[in-house]
Amino acid sequence: MKAPKTLLAFGMTTAMMFSLLPSAYADQPVSASHTSSKAVTVLPSPALPADNVASDKANEEAAARAKISKERAIELAKASADVPADYSLQNISFNTWGATGKTGAWSLSFVKEEQDRYYGNIQVTVNAETGKISHISKYVNDPENRPSFPPKVELQEAKTIAGQLLERYNPELKDAVRYNEDMEKWVKPPLDGNVSYSIKYDRLVNGIPFPGNYIQFTIDSNGNMTQYEYYWEEQLSFEEAASALSQEQALQIIKEQAKPHLNYLMNGNSRGKKWEPALTYSLRNVLLDANSGKFINEAGKPASASVSYSPLTDKPLAPMPPSNLQLTEKQAEEQVRKLLSLPENAELTDAYYNENVDSGVATWNLNWKAPQEGGKDEYWIYASVNSSTGEILSFNKGRPIVLDKESEQQESQLNAETAKKTAIEFVQSLYPHYSNQLAVDEQAFNDFPAEKIRMAESVIVPFKQLINGIPTESEGISVQIDSATGEVSGVWTNLYTSPHPENVPELMDDKEALSLLLSHYDLQLQYVIPMNPGYPVPIIWTKSSTSEEEVKSAKPVYRLVPKHPLDGLFLDASTGQWRSREDGSPANPEKQQASDLENHWARKELQLMMDYNAIDVVDGKVYPDKQITRGEMIKMLVIARNGGGFVPYFDQSRKATFADVGSSSPYFSYVEAAVDANLIDRSQSSFQPDSHMNREELAALLVRALGYSKLAEHPDMFRLSAADADQIQLKGQVALVLGLGILTTSEDGRFQPEQKVSRAQAATSFYRYLEKRATLRDTPIQYY
Repeated sequence: MKAPKTLLAFGMTTAMMFSLLPSAYADQPVSASHTSSKAVTVLPSPALPADNVASDKANEEAAARAKISKERAIELAKASADVPADYSLQNISFNTWGATGKTGAWSLSFVKEEQDRYYGNIQVTVNAETGKISHISKYVNDPENRPSFPPKVELQEAKTIAGQLLERYNPELKDAVRYNEDMEKWVKPPLDGNVSYSIKYDRLVNGIPFPGNYIQFTIDSNGNMTQYEYYWEEQLSFEEAASALSQEQALQIIKEQAKPHLNYLMNGNSRGKKWEPALTYSLRNVLLDANSGKFINEAGKPASASVSYSPLTDKPLAPMPPSNLQLTEKQAEEQVRKLLSLPENAELTDAYYNENVDSGVATWNLNWKAPQEGGKDEYWIYASVNSSTGEILSFNKGRPIVLDKESEQQESQLNAETAKKTAIEFVQSLYPHYSNQLAVDEQAFNDFPAEKIRMAESVIVPFKQLINGIPTESEGISVQIDSATGEVSGVWTNLYTSPHPENVPELMDDKEALSLLLSHYDLQLQYVIPMNPGYPVPIIWTKSSTSEEEVKSAKPVYRLVPKHPLDGLFLDASTGQWRSREDGSPANPEKQQASDLENHWARKELQLMMDYNAIDVVDGKVYPDKQITRGEMIKMLVIARNGGGFVPYFDQSRKATFADVGSSSPYFSYVEAAVDANLIDRSQSSFQPDSHMNREELAALLVRALGYSKLAEHPDMFRLSAADADQIQLKGQVALVLGLGILTTSEDGRFQPEQKVSRAQAATSFYRYLEKRATLRDTPIQYY
């Protein structure tokens, strides 16, 4: 299996709540087909109802009308993507869907295969009207082209390469784009050589960036372009911005009118330590219209910088149901039929029972099929029932997809108020015991344009769960309304059922919280096109419209963009301290700096470990020459060998391997991961996490990490060049790390096996381990 690649995306646009433009990855191979090497296919859009897809005949006609012929598209693709002579054309298709516009595009796939061995794939998309290349992706299965650590090409050189590619592919646009440096502020130096840099240039209009249109290059660690994306819309209008607010004026409006959003963050659970629901402050994802100075949402509609929630009722309409029912399959089916009024002729087709050991929730999952009126079609009904309480956890009723235009539904008569009223009545009927904890998420629901609701086949009404009158971050209920029948066709629940906090602690002042939050954001002026809002999405599916396509208009707005990564963190509403979402522990969103690293010989290696929280900084110091403990050592190694991406994942359900590193220990997950990776001998009676490690023990640990521990048991195979070799017990291990240059001897040639290891020495040895690991790996040719 090919090793996963780390993608460092530079210049990607971020929304206030860390919403990133998706990156495309080019590190996975596309399976080669063994059909004709020059098959031509005319493709409709996949997975869409037929009334929303151009017919095969229409696509064929469009291909015939295209200014760029198939033969010319092949020429352009080969030249633009530098397709080697030993690659053959595997497939070429023509389509008129998605981002290709009305003119359509040619999509080509080239592969290199020899004797059933797969060596590479190149994908190219050519605009059928202009011949412009809009997409290139390359995958090369060459073990000789493997990445090294540190990467041969780092960020600055990758930016230079991208600049040269911009001159090649889009010379006419080099003055119409601007490098987007947002993600560069976030980046950490890689801990793995298998890394790619995504360099993005945003379209520039009236001196203002428009991140929705862009040119993007992905450069791998060897300096090769693995992906090219060109997305540029011609049919756009842009509002004038000559009289737009200044950044200072926009920031002042935000400070005066915005309020931090207070909510509960639930279900923290890590390393066996459960913590109480935490109150957190955040900023709502709203934009400031740069011309009007008014807050708007992503759909371009007026929005409030703050929002309030009103429960459906002041008191619950019913007591909580019993929690010891232990329903049988028959009882579960009867419960669903009673609560949801299923059709009498609905036939139960299958049922299965499931118990989640971690959550303690047992469910019955049931499926029915029912004949459509007239008996022509069947549709499916699904429901999940809590076996202990009899509550409906989820429900969905499908309906046949209409394939013929004669049966196409007309514009829905369902309006927002009717949908909301139906959803409220349904929730109060099925979940009366939660009626005082649920509130319609008015902001999310009202954000969606009324004209879109009229064209929707289904509408979702979202409800937030409230605790002590304060909304939870993501808990609640979503109710789906069928626009044709006006009936409930689905429900999904995600409710916090553990005991609630009894009291609300003293909170920070709103202004103080807002100031603290804003200090971690940059305010940027951008053009945006009003669009459908993000989750929760009120619209499930929209029917095609016969109206002429409107020319989209982009608005100049001010958007808050994080200065550094804030995902995985939250701001404690009581203390003003940033904390980890994983376990509630204190966290620092900014890059860690240590005052005692200046001019230190291991500054680079220690800073790298600090960047990934592999070593702790206390009171602004890292204490580089302090002896490192065994627990700290294992934490550093586990994080380093996982490329910095290790997330502690063991909890109290995992039996501790060592009695002195229980589930409450800060090193528990790291030690258990090390045991599973065979970095630690599980037969030891204890681990002693607070003890120190000597150089000989470090040598053994490094050899295990390299996977050579069995080889090291044959010391006669190695030459041990150390003046104190007679004092070394693990001769094979020490000979290996000395021979590889991971550890070194002193000036007088001694290894000093009993010398305790410092933090600086540990960081340096792990850095060298990463260097050598990259060169020692064998990468086999993959077969497809």
